[in-house]
Amino acid sequence: MRINGLLFDGQNSRARPAALYRLGEQVILEYDGQSRTFERKDVNVLSRLGSAPRAIEFPGMMRFESSSHDEIDQVFGGLSSFIHKLENNTQLVVISVVTFVAFCVASYLWIIPATSRFVVHKIPQSYIDKIAQKMEGEWGLGESVTLAAENQDKLETITSRLTHSFPGQQVRIRPVEMDGMANAFALPDGSMMVTQPLLELLSTDQALAVMMHEMGHVTYRHGLQAMAGQMIISVLLFFTVGGGDFTAIGQNLVGLSYSRRHEREADLFAAKHLKEIGLKPSLLADGLKRIEKSVSRRREGAGGLPTFMSSHPLTEERAKYLKELD
Repeated sequence: MRINGLLFDGQNSRARPAALYRLGEQVILEYDGQSRTFERKDVNVLSRLGSAPRAIEFPGMMRFESSSHDEIDQVFGGLSSFIHKLENNTQLVVISVVTFVAFCVASYLWIIPATSRFVVHKIPQSYIDKIAQKMEGEWGLGESVTLAAENQDKLETITSRLTHSFPGQQVRIRPVEMDGMANAFALPDGSMMVTQPLLELLSTDQALAVMMHEMGHVTYRHGLQAMAGQMIISVLLFFTVGGGDFTAIGQNLVGLSYSRRHEREADLFAAKHLKEIGLKPSLLADGLKRIEKSVSRRREGAGGLPTFMSSHPLTEERAKYLKELD
């Protein structure tokens, strides 16, 4: 296909009639009775902008311009023809936006979580151990403490019962100090942390239920799933909106959403295994309520939800579905 237009040779501002056509990976440019051949990779076809003449740049500062937009799209292809169609077709714009939104929703609800779950279960344990060491050491997740005799006995009882319930897993629980807070959490390598205030606050069965919940996080590798999900959303946002504040906001929203989803999964995991050893799932609900009350008292007057609860489902909601499982 032959495309007619004007050529600016880069030496002066005078335009001269010219034509071009393409043979495979070669572009033939004809002007002033002569013919020059260029490799396609050396020819830059600029994007279409409304009805303005389209520019095609050649080596040596030469510039070919033509209003034969459709012919240029057929010869060189590319995204510009699709963009131009969008500019002039409202229905196509709406369909494209709806499709993009649907893809984002599907990614948020299913694709990213499924990808995260698949990826984290392929990570070697040696690498997970390194991640846990980084979290524990560099991020300051609490200093080890020596428990009072009564709390030490309680912890040993909990560890023994968990070991009996999960014979194929190594149960590691370490008492730590976290600013006097009643808390418990799990690291990616499978080790779990518990504070002395939590052991003092809860009965043995309630504390066991809380640590059973943490075993759920360990089993499902929830910590790694959240990290993987945030990395995936960061990459998607970087390539769609260019990163910046949107990337940070996206990470936070995904992190909170996944935390709530993971908390429910860990709750149901704990409920299942508590019933297997003859205990009620509501023990976990009771333990969570006491922890929330304790933390809320410590933060009274600070305003808003306690930090402990910021990424967790509301305790009342969790207590409701846990008690329904008794």
